[in-house]
This record gives sequence, C-alpha cells and structure tokens, in this order.
Amino acid sequence: MPIPTQAPERPLSQPPAAEPQTVSYATAAATGAAYACAELVAGLAVGRFFNLGRAEALLFFALRPWLLLAAASLAAHLALRERIALYGAAMLLAMISQTLFLAALGASNPLPDAARGLLAGALLILAIDLIIQLGRRFLRRFGRALGRQRW
Repeated sequence: MPIPTQAPERPLSQPPAAEPQTVSYATAAATGAAYACAELVAGLAVGRFFNLGRAEALLFFALRPWLLLAAASLAAHLALRERIALYGAAMLLAMISQTLFLAALGASNPLPDAARGLLAGALLILAIDLIIQLGRRFLRRFGRALGRQRW
C-alpha cells in the first residue's frame, strides 16, 4: 500500500518568504529624529544655508527627496505599520526642527512653508515607498536590491 505524501507548499528552489520585521514605536521615533537631524545638517552643510542671507525652508526641501529615498530604501524590509510610523515621525520631527531653526533665525512666519513641505514630503514618501515595495514584489532580484532585506 503506497504511503500518502504531502506536496510541498512551495517549490524547493525558492527560499521561504521572510516575515516583515517589526520595530517598536520608540525606535521609529528615534529613527525619525535621526532623519530630521540628517535633513537639518544636510541643509546647513551641503546646501550652504548661511550663504543665502535669509531664513527660508526651500533649501531643506531641495534635499528632502534624496534623503527620503535613502530612508525608504533602508525601511523597505519593515511592515507597513512600522514604515508609516517611521515616515510620520521623520517628517513631523523634520518640520518641527526646521520651523524652530528658521524662527530662531528671524523668519517671520515659517509655518506655512513647513506645512507645505510636510504635505509635499508625505506625498513624495508615499510614491517612493510604493515604487520600492512594488519593485521588491515584482522585479525579483533587482527589486530586492532596491529595498534590501537588511543593510
């Protein structure tokens, strides 16, 4: 009498799918603070903020897409809830730090620029994260290189 065997759930040539990693919200807040600090330092150092002669947030916004691309690539292995917490903390803390910095330098009302930057950054991170996640799911090896499991 033949012994019944179970068929494997996946082909043996494919590795098992990795579960998304989880992080605590305190880690997301700390990572968001590190992002806000990196954006502020990049705006001051790379963008030569003090050479402009006026307190404007536009220079910080010019560097934001590149920093968001790096942040989304590093956070690609996280679950959706943790990525949203990380992106929200990063954008909110970046807005607060830039607003306080510009107000201390004498900007009359930096809040409208900060709110526009927050909205634009949220839309941008949504698009970047969508592209990276779609690439990870459908482009196989190339997509996984975009959003590596771990750096």
